[in-house]
Amino acid sequence: MSAHITQISKAALQFLLLVICTLFAPLAVTVDVVVLRHGMPEWGFTELLQALLILLSALLCAAGAVRVREQRGFLILISGFFFSMFIREFDFLLDDVQDNLWQYCVLAVFLVSVALAARYRQSTLHGMTNAIHSVPFNYVLMGIATLLCFSRVFGTGAIWEAVLDGQDGADVFLVKSVVQEGLELFAYGIIFHSTALFWLLQVRPSKAQAS
Repeated sequence: MSAHITQISKAALQFLLLVICTLFAPLAVTVDVVVLRHGMPEWGFTELLQALLILLSALLCAAGAVRVREQRGFLILISGFFFSMFIREFDFLLDDVQDNLWQYCVLAVFLVSVALAARYRQSTLHGMTNAIHSVPFNYVLMGIATLLCFSRVFGTGAIWEAVLDGQDGADVFLVKSVVQEGLELFAYGIIFHSTALFWLLQVRPSKAQAS
């Protein structure tokens, strides 16, 4: 009986973490649009929270690569992918320094990640195989699909121009930005949830066994 209660309690805590992560988006959008009243700027609360969540996700995966040897190569690739997404969030800032600088930074991260994953190629395949059957990785895929596909399509300007037909162009742009950036933050929240879940379910137990 106690074992069942423990498992149910853990599942409830995981669900609570998921709920909290999904609430980041409406909270941040409300702060930017309602409280601060500056729309959705590049340096807004929503954009900065997006960058923070993907950075934390990248760092958790990098730490996991250090501690979980049998999945090291795969986690290096995932961490590199997340770091690339973090760099992409600051493309406007890097481009002010030099044109296309963010692309060069992403390329550098990609090459380093692939080189390290090739060095640990056995753990890359092993980690990828384990990830396919894991709950956290399914959340990662959901977050990536929302970020790269759903947010882009549902945040298309043409859709909201048709929905808000007759409205001022600035209002249409604001609605489009709120929808797209809000969905992106939702996706980053899901990705962060999945990496935190991976840490709790696999990295911490591995660390405890090693000690």
